[in-house]
Amino acid sequence: MCYTVARHTFNVEVPGDLPVNALMQSYQPFAETEAKVPLFSLQIEVCRKLPLEQAGGLVRRFDDDAAFIWLYKRGDRYAFGFSNHIDVPMSVLIVDPNFRNGKLFVGEAQALSLLAFGINNSLMLLFALNTARLNTLLIHASVIRYRGNGLVFLGKSGTGKSTHARLWLENVEDTSLLNDDNPVIRLEDDNVFVYGSPWSGKTPCYKNERIKLKAIVRLSQAPMNRIVKLNRLEAYASLISSCSCMKWVRSMSDGVCDTVEKVIGQCGCYFLECLPDKQAALLALHTVETVEV
Repeated sequence: MCYTVARHTFNVEVPGDLPVNALMQSYQPFAETEAKVPLFSLQIEVCRKLPLEQAGGLVRRFDDDAAFIWLYKRGDRYAFGFSNHIDVPMSVLIVDPNFRNGKLFVGEAQALSLLAFGINNSLMLLFALNTARLNTLLIHASVIRYRGNGLVFLGKSGTGKSTHARLWLENVEDTSLLNDDNPVIRLEDDNVFVYGSPWSGKTPCYKNERIKLKAIVRLSQAPMNRIVKLNRLEAYASLISSCSCMKWVRSMSDGVCDTVEKVIGQCGCYFLECLPDKQAALLALHTVETVEV
């Protein structure tokens, strides 16, 4: 089955003995009805034992916001292990050298939630890798629509991105949630758009929509509410730290860096120190309303 996210199409092959509808429910709004050549493909295989010996030598383990990721390398081929706990990988993704084709191995007795966990992490990774040079950024953020434009809220895990977005929804008219965890920013014809995606964390918000990006606001918890506009260097550092990318692969890193530079030149970038209250949302509102897109 093919899916299109931010105008990038990918293919997913799920074995017939797995509950496809349940596993891919968040992807249904992005299902492709026309035949298209996919940018990348993921094949899922159920196995009794994960083929860690095929993955290669362990390079590093990453403690991500929502997952533990193991990076392996064998020759010119990478592999990735995924788990929601620190002990061992629960699924293994092996990709070809150009990252266009991946095979995800999952245990035959895994719970549905763990299967979905492996699939989602594999697809997010492949999406980020294959779009890194295509003016596209998969970011960790919460995004709302305000009067037809997009506002992106960045911040470390636990900062309160979802809380701040909810404060807008509760206190500001003409707002709606686009995505609450992993939206996509894409530069198209000298315009910057933000897209919904099938990856929205704990909030089920899977909208196949795009809106023009108006402003990016990095949040930080504080005992008061204060907002400042970031200069170009500060804005670059703020956005790049929230982008998904294999920074040690030079061509991909360069692609992401180039896109970040273009994006921050076309939207307002701010730093908001805030309390989790209505006044924080109103302060941000009054500030970003002055931004022209």
